[in-house]
Amino acid sequence: MTAEELLERAGSDDLARLRWHLCRLFRVAPWSKLGRSLGDEECLALAAQLVLDRQGTAAQVGDRNPNFDGAVFIRRKGAGV
Repeated sequence: MTAEELLERAGSDDLARLRWHLCRLFRVAPWSKLGRSLGDEECLALAAQLVLDRQGTAAQVGDRNPNFDGAVFIRRKGAGV
């Protein structure tokens, strides 16, 4: 098997890629007992929670932060000098 074939095969299985990503995120070896026990439904449930978390974070970043002072930011950045 060539490197290209291996990469194509690894990239074609979406659930395997998701499982790999989740294992890396939680620092679990995919070949460990815990990593191998992670089923498709658990992977999808964890992925859904991650999407919801990221949406919440994106919404918070979009909101105006009342603690942010633009003038202080510009001064500290050096643009006000």
